[in-house]
Amino acid sequence: MLNSVLPPLILLAAFLAAFAGYCVLRALGKTKLDQVKHDRVFGPFLAGYVIWLVGPLERRLIGRVSPNVVTVISLLMCAATGAAAGVGALGAAAWLYGGAGILDILDGRLARLGNKQTPAGALLDSVSDRWGELFVFAGYTWFLRESPWLLAVLGAFGGSVMVSYTRARAEGLGVAL
Repeated sequence: MLNSVLPPLILLAAFLAAFAGYCVLRALGKTKLDQVKHDRVFGPFLAGYVIWLVGPLERRLIGRVSPNVVTVISLLMCAATGAAAGVGALGAAAWLYGGAGILDILDGRLARLGNKQTPAGALLDSVSDRWGELFVFAGYTWFLRESPWLLAVLGAFGGSVMVSYTRARAEGLGVAL
């Protein structure tokens, strides 16, 4: 049992130590992450932490890897997440989806920081995000096919599709969201 619990505990300890370091640097004004793009759930402080955490990887990839390649790898990891979830390898599915999420953050940042933003790249990113969600939900749907929790997955499935549809429809009608 210790063999299966030890790696996540070590990773958790590393994330907590990094978070403590980030908090100290932030309190001392040593971070330059005040204008970080964020959502209303996590806010600028936690979004800044994530960006600070992936910063070294980001700096190594700028100009060396196309943002579109990162997008496609993220999509493939989502497909692998769905496959892992479908066969009941939920731990592997969680790790794969976490990695795919980090790559999803990196692709847009690499495009902006490398001055490689294009409408085609933005479309690839958006479409890949939706397909990635569908792959993940399909895997969990298969895994939970004989469980009442299947309804929760189907609800998330519908919500995911409706967010994109609602945004596209509103923009088509000229309604500001």
